Formats: sequence, C-alpha cells, structure tokens
Amino acid sequence: MRHSEVAKRFAYGHTNGKGSRMFIEGDTIYSHGHHFPIAKRFKGGYLFNTNGYSNSTSKHKSYVLRVLRVLGGKIIHIKNCDLDYSKEQYQDNIKEIERIKDTLTRARVKHMINYHKDKIEFLKKQNEYLMKYAMVTSICEGNEKWN
Repeated sequence: MRHSEVAKRFAYGHTNGKGSRMFIEGDTIYSHGHHFPIAKRFKGGYLFNTNGYSNSTSKHKSYVLRVLRVLGGKIIHIKNCDLDYSKEQYQDNIKEIERIKDTLTRARVKHMINYHKDKIEFLKKQNEYLMKYAMVTSICEGNEKWN
C-alpha cells in the first residue's frame, strides 16, 4: 500500500494498514518502526510528533498531517506524541511566540509579516489545545505536572 493510502486509512479511523516503511497499529501510525510514532488518536483529536528523524520520515509526517488537516480534526503538535511532554511543549511554544514577535518587529515584507502572525496564531491555538486536553487529561490521571 502506498504511504499516502496508509495515512488516509489512519485518518479515517482504521487500526491497521501497512506500507513499505509506514504502518498503523491500533490508534498510532508509525514511520520505520515502533521507535517513531508519527501521530496518535485520542478522544479530542490527534497528537502529532514534533520530532524530526529523516527525510523519509518527514515525508511520512507530511502525508499524515495533510490528511488530518483536510479532515479538520484538532491536532496537538507535541514531542513523541506523548501528553507527558505537554507542559514542556506549552513552555516551548511561549518562548517561540516571543522569539517570533521579536522577528516580526523587524519584518518589512507583507507576506513575511503575515507568515509570522500566522505562526504566532498557530502556536497560541496549540497552547489552547494543550491547556484544554493535556492539562485535563493530566489532572484526571492525578498528575501534578501543571501545578
């Protein structure tokens, strides 16, 4: 099966499917093996791995992300597709927003200004998702990471 087809199967809820180097197992889609989850389903949407690995994994990630965006589900970009990194990701996003704001003050070309503004909005939306889903999940499991 082509990798793009595996990505579509995952997005449409299938729990199995296999391409030459990309596969679905349960609620997770992997690139090259169990060591690299690309995305995981969870009750509020999808966790999408922010880590990089290789050129081929980047392509696998783009297939999955493209389909998930078309379907319009909530996508939380987080390290290793693991909500345990939610507070760390939240703080990283805040730092990145501040860095981009600084860059935005020097931007002069309209399309770059818009690009930076869009990136800030994206990161703010990610932090909203992290607060809404990751923090609630963490509290429900008795985890005090957000305190």
